[in-house]
Amino acid sequence: MKLKVHPIAWMIRPEGASMFDERAIEIRLEDEAAGPFVVLKSQLDEVKPGEVSIDPSEWPTLRAAIDAAIKVANEIEKDEKGTTP
Repeated sequence: MKLKVHPIAWMIRPEGASMFDERAIEIRLEDEAAGPFVVLKSQLDEVKPGEVSIDPSEWPTLRAAIDAAIKVANEIEKDEKGTTP
């Protein structure tokens, strides 16, 4: 059996801060049987459900992580459809 490893979660946080820091943003892939999609979760208490607060200085790092998540999601979807070698 051939196995593949796919990273499905990323944590963006200030350097030196804990994973549970209120400024941390979790990026993860989920799949509810219709194909993988990206979910962002903020730890900030003042953020309303369904919202993510992004500081402009965080955007380049956050975007790079989201781009990486999308790339993995596309790879998983191709594997599931049998379109990869």
